[in-house]
Amino acid sequence: MLLAVVNGRCQPVESDVCLAQVADFAGIFARSPAEQGAWSGKPDIDGDDWSNQSNAPPMPNSAIVCGDFNAAPATGEYQLLLETTGLRDCWELVDPLNRETSTLRKGISDDIQVAGKIDHILVTPDLAVSVERVAIDDDADGSDHKPIEAVFDLA
Repeated sequence: MLLAVVNGRCQPVESDVCLAQVADFAGIFARSPAEQGAWSGKPDIDGDDWSNQSNAPPMPNSAIVCGDFNAAPATGEYQLLLETTGLRDCWELVDPLNRETSTLRKGISDDIQVAGKIDHILVTPDLAVSVERVAIDDDADGSDHKPIEAVFDLA
């Protein structure tokens, strides 16, 4: 199975700017399978892959999208992301009671004033049945965000 893993991030800014960022991301995500170029970002750059002159594999339609979107599930930005991409929230799939649990560390950063989960793991609909569990690591240090994880059964 070919699988794309995509990392995204929206800046913690006014809602209209974040909505524009989400719209841009959704457009890029929707176009990416047709544009190919899984390695270089373009369909042909001197043999496609500059590092070994091999052709890039086709860009898969199946994807895991994760990152800091600075938007909680109840926000318009988050809803736009799901509606325009068709992605599914891993927490909604296997742990909906904790869908809103914050991924920010309290007392670390005063510049982010968002309540709820702003870091997300999303999947294309074909992978939704593969999500087994999700977790937030409350003990890890090193960031103002808590690490998140999802476990998949892709067998």
